[in-house]
Amino acid sequence: MKRNDLEKLMVGVFSDLRPNAYVDIDTKIKEDLNLDSLELFSACIEIEERTKLEVCKYISSEIITINDLLEEITQKKRSKFDIDYSKYPKKKDEKKLSKILKFLDKTYDVRVSGIENISDKKQLICPNHESNYDPFMVLLAFYKNNISMDNFCCFASEDVWNSTVLKKAFDILGAIPLFRNDNTSLALKRATEVLSSDAPTKFLIHPEGKRTRDGKLAPFKNGAQKLSEETNTEIVPVCINGTFEVYPYGRKVPKVFGHHVVEVKFLPPVKDGEMSKVREAIKAEKSVYKKNKLA
Repeated sequence: MKRNDLEKLMVGVFSDLRPNAYVDIDTKIKEDLNLDSLELFSACIEIEERTKLEVCKYISSEIITINDLLEEITQKKRSKFDIDYSKYPKKKDEKKLSKILKFLDKTYDVRVSGIENISDKKQLICPNHESNYDPFMVLLAFYKNNISMDNFCCFASEDVWNSTVLKKAFDILGAIPLFRNDNTSLALKRATEVLSSDAPTKFLIHPEGKRTRDGKLAPFKNGAQKLSEETNTEIVPVCINGTFEVYPYGRKVPKVFGHHVVEVKFLPPVKDGEMSKVREAIKAEKSVYKKNKLA
């Protein structure tokens, strides 16, 4: 494809995402169009499908404008962050994972409810994000209720991969790296592939994008909704309470002494994947938890 034709196609794809915005080759993708990672990923996938060129692998934090992306594609440079995503998620180390879950079960008073909302089909598991403990608490809920952990998967951010201890734990868990400051498109593409398989995958994604800093529910991003729509996967909202108190953002070592209650409640699935419904369901449950705690 000629460069001019590719330029017109790319501008058209990004214009379709923001029909009310003026878009040209110098438009700043994130600043001017305010695209989130999933929207950028969707645009890259559409360009790939229409041109048969590789696009996703060239996304990086250095890409500012549509022209920057065009240059990367035509010159075939690689992102400084180069991971073979086909190797993820890695096979779980069941023996080590079992030890982690038994430790959590013994250390904390973990109360699980709504487990009947977990089916034998693929589902997006969407909890609020209080702590790095959250994916493990969800998996512990599965473990305590004899639900298979074989097809459980999640993302893990740079905070995790930059920590020796957390990296080992999330490797055991079977996580896919998601570096927010570099190329998220490849991780999202891999997640789409995993969810598009015939396996009854349980893919955990936090709609808030990152851990709460103050214990309050943050605004939800649309990433999970787009994954839901693209892979025809229902969303199960999950309300987690208590992990912020024992392992909040900024704390290097979690609290392990004393009696600490952690609640994991699986709510009825949201079939259409609409994130406003997911957030409202979790928000309502957190309000009930807060009232009960104050009573």
